[in-house]
Amino acid sequence: MFLKEKPSWAYQPCLYIVKQMFEGNNAYRCGLSGGLQFKDSDRVYGSDRPGSLSGLLSRMSMYMGFWTPLKGTIYAALRIKAQLVAKPDQRLGTDYLGNAININQANQTLVRIRERDFHDVLDSRGLRWDKQRKNELFVPGKKGVVELIAAMRQIKGEQMFVFAKDGFMEDDFYRGGSERRSMTVTNTFQKQMQPREAAFEARAQTITIKLSQKAIEELKSDSPAKFAQLIKIIDSVYKRPPPVPVTPPAPTTIRVPRTQVQNILNGNAQQRANAINHLVERVIEKPIPRVTRSQTKQQNALRRSARLNPGM
Repeated sequence: MFLKEKPSWAYQPCLYIVKQMFEGNNAYRCGLSGGLQFKDSDRVYGSDRPGSLSGLLSRMSMYMGFWTPLKGTIYAALRIKAQLVAKPDQRLGTDYLGNAININQANQTLVRIRERDFHDVLDSRGLRWDKQRKNELFVPGKKGVVELIAAMRQIKGEQMFVFAKDGFMEDDFYRGGSERRSMTVTNTFQKQMQPREAAFEARAQTITIKLSQKAIEELKSDSPAKFAQLIKIIDSVYKRPPPVPVTPPAPTTIRVPRTQVQNILNGNAQQRANAINHLVERVIEKPIPRVTRSQTKQQNALRRSARLNPGM
C-alpha cells in the first residue's frame, strides 16, 4: 500500500526500520535512504524523469525486488533534510562564491550523519545484532520493535511516520529529536567552479534588437532616458569609450556705437544693411593672406631696385 500511494515526503532522504518477513528472523534493518540525494548531486541517469523513485520509495522498491517471493514490513521512517554537511573534525573551505565546502568529504550528506546517531543510540541500548559487524541489523528487546521506534525518536529530523497494517500516520510522540543525541554539523555546499569567460559567453543568451530610423528618432524624442540606456548597452558590448562632452565656447561680447544700433533697429534699408555689414566684419575675422616664396623674392627685388634707382 505504501509503494502504491507514493507520498511526497517519501521521495526525500529518510531513516527507516524495516524487516524481512520469514520464520526465525528477529533482526530489523535500521538504515538510510537517499544518501546521495542533495542539491546539484550527480544522480543516476534517468532519475530526473517523471515517475522515477527516489529517497525512501527507491530503497523500499529495491528491497521488494530483492526479497521476492518473501515480503517485508516497514515500521517507521524519519524524514531528514537533503543537505551536504561537515562534521566538527573535518576541514572547511570556501569556493569562489564564498559558500562553505567540505574539504575532507565533499559528498557527505546529513542523512548519513543522522544514521550514525541512530546507530549510536541503538548501540548504547545494546540492540546490535552482531557486535563484531558494524552493519544496519539490530534486534530489539522484550518490548519488540517499539524499542527501535523509541530510539528513532531521539534523532533530529523533519518528520517521523509510523506504519500499521492499514497505512501510515505522522508520529504524535516525535518532538524533533534530542540535541544531546545528535552530532552538531555545519551545512556545506557543492563546490562551484568559476566559469571560463569563453565558455560563459558561449552559453550566454543573446537577443537581437532591430530598430528603424523612424523608431530610433521616436525613442530619442519620447524617452531620452531609455535612448541613453540603449546607447550605453551598445557601447558596453562593442567596448566603445564613452563620448567626451563638448564644452561650448564662451560667448563673445562686441561693443558697437549707439548710432549703429539705431540704424539696425530704426534705419532705412540702406542704413540697416551698412550697419549689419560693419557688425559682421567685426565678428568674422578676415584670414591673413598667404605669401608665397616667389612673391617674397619679388617684393625684395622691387625694394632693392628702388634703392638703386631713386629717381624712378
